[in-house]
Amino acid sequence: MASSAPILQFDDITPWSSFYDAVSLDFKEASLNCYKVIKGSWTELEAMSAKKGGLAKISKIFRTSKYITSVYSARDWLWSAFVYTAMVNYPTKANFMMPLPAYPVEEMCKIMNYLLLLNE
Repeated sequence: MASSAPILQFDDITPWSSFYDAVSLDFKEASLNCYKVIKGSWTELEAMSAKKGGLAKISKIFRTSKYITSVYSARDWLWSAFVYTAMVNYPTKANFMMPLPAYPVEEMCKIMNYLLLLNE
């Protein structure tokens, strides 16, 4: 068994959501604004995809190599990006998945916060 295996969840010792609660907490601690943007992004993504040309717009925003044919592929990609960033939120630079700065969650939130300031 891997050292990262969620063994306390096997016997319902901890809630099933504890891993995702920890991911959310990483972003919330880095920036409450960033956390709120991410939380609200799922509804925004759904709304945008429901509009005519919405998936094409999402493809353009995220500069996908292929046209997105389902909102779920965009949602899953974003979800993975947030989860993996939280998983490697180390105080030192890392290079085992890809080159990452120290505290990549904070760096991601800095970018989101900056972009929000530009759009105000």
